[in-house]
Amino acid sequence: KLDRTKAESARKDETIAYMKHQIQTVREESFKKVGDLDRSLRVATAEHDKAEEELNRTRAESARKDAASTQLQAMCEESSKKIDNLMQKLQTTTFERERMREERDRARKMRDEVKEECERAKEESAQKDEAIIDMKRQLQEMGQRLRNSIDEHELTKQSL
Repeated sequence: KLDRTKAESARKDETIAYMKHQIQTVREESFKKVGDLDRSLRVATAEHDKAEEELNRTRAESARKDAASTQLQAMCEESSKKIDNLMQKLQTTTFERERMREERDRARKMRDEVKEECERAKEESAQKDEAIIDMKRQLQEMGQRLRNSIDEHELTKQSL
């Protein structure tokens, strides 16, 4: 019976040693897995941190680009307003230039009409001057004939 108890005790000791060995193996594998997981977690955390930094850089860059885009949009709108104002001024200037051209043409036409009227008046004046000179000459001739007639009449009267 003692041998059997010793044998059972030896088997139990063997089983316990085997179990301790198994526990030790499982413990070592667990530590190894925990270490691997810990390394993986650190790598994943580092990658996550890098990705978050990149995301923040991308957001900052996007915000800068949005601000630049907004600024460019404002500059474009301002330029567009300036162009519209210049186009309006150009249109006004073109309209004024056309109006001034029309006024200049009217002034030229009036000047030409006045010149023509002056020429006609000069011609009429020259004709009137000639007519006056002709009338004076005719009056002088008539005066002379009248004097001659009076002289003849006087002579005739004296001779009678």
